[in-house]
Amino acid sequence: IMLGVVYSPPDQICSAFPDCGISQSKTTLLRHRVRRLEDGAVTTGDRAVWLHHRDKITASDRINHNILIAKLIALGVRRCLIPWICDFLSNRRQAVKINESRSEWAYVNGGVPQGTKLGPILFLVMINDLKMKSLNSSHWKYVDDVTISEVIKETEESRLQTELNELQQWACENDMKLNGLKCKEMVVSFLRQSDNYTPLHINDQQLELVTSFKILGLTINNHLKWNDNVAIIVKKASKRLYILRVLRRSGIPPADLLSIYNALIRSVLEYACSVWHTNLPQYLSNKIERVQKRALRILYPFTDYAEALSISRCSRLDDRRQSICQNTLQKIANPCSKLYHLLPSTRGNVHGRSLRNNNQLSLPKCRTERFKNSFIPYIS
Repeated sequence: IMLGVVYSPPDQICSAFPDCGISQSKTTLLRHRVRRLEDGAVTTGDRAVWLHHRDKITASDRINHNILIAKLIALGVRRCLIPWICDFLSNRRQAVKINESRSEWAYVNGGVPQGTKLGPILFLVMINDLKMKSLNSSHWKYVDDVTISEVIKETEESRLQTELNELQQWACENDMKLNGLKCKEMVVSFLRQSDNYTPLHINDQQLELVTSFKILGLTINNHLKWNDNVAIIVKKASKRLYILRVLRRSGIPPADLLSIYNALIRSVLEYACSVWHTNLPQYLSNKIERVQKRALRILYPFTDYAEALSISRCSRLDDRRQSICQNTLQKIANPCSKLYHLLPSTRGNVHGRSLRNNNQLSLPKCRTERFKNSFIPYIS
């Protein structure tokens, strides 16, 4: 079944659809925060709550089929498809096997089949009507991860607890659970004093206030800086250098070692880099680059870095990240992209007359370096 025949997701939902990846989801989230903080200058604070639906049972296994079918009908899915989807969800069995022992087969009365194309789409249908009512609140969904962000001025009262109460009510109505122990809160504020903090609760469980948390593999801190994220990826990649050392002692040729480096180490250093590269200070960029220097020193022990890059036909990591960002911009510039609305207008549309650079993007005015170095203004 074509995706558009079954369901077309709103902008807040990413995953399971083309052009809906982790980088796209986090780009919109950070763009929103930085943009709102830019508009409010120093009088604005940001509270973000990361809600993780997973309990001991994954959220996709908690889907109530009756509620799901009702939502499909309400969304206007073709009536002829409803019986087919019901059959897709019915009469599923599972068993647990450990070594040579296997349990009795049991019927699965909820959830959606894993490893299918339709399964994630049906889960997105379940969370389609999860919305925030406050004008100051926004939310982003990626499978069973939900991030709620509220941007308020110093004199305004937070409605985030009300939003969480309504979210809890929504979860109960849809036969899902929220685990307050796994939900985190982070406050982003550039005020000199911020004394009006009130703890948030879910199911009478106070949310842990953290200075940084990981969202889909990216670690964001309350200063909107990437020190924590860089420290994590450098540590993870550095541990994997041991693999190269062992394989080199075993006589594996450099060409094969280079493929292993690209797959297991460089991929870690470049994970979702289009989100954070543009706001990366030079000393953090150098810290990441040193990992590649160490890797190439293992592959080519008697050559300097520049020569090793030439022999391996590799590029510096900062050059690769810049290229990845440029490619991401080209994808966003496609009017069919879900992030197309984030781009500023072209010069021709702004000035209303024919110019030689009509198709060039008109750079937005930036009052802070934080917004100036965010993805859209920087790469435009």
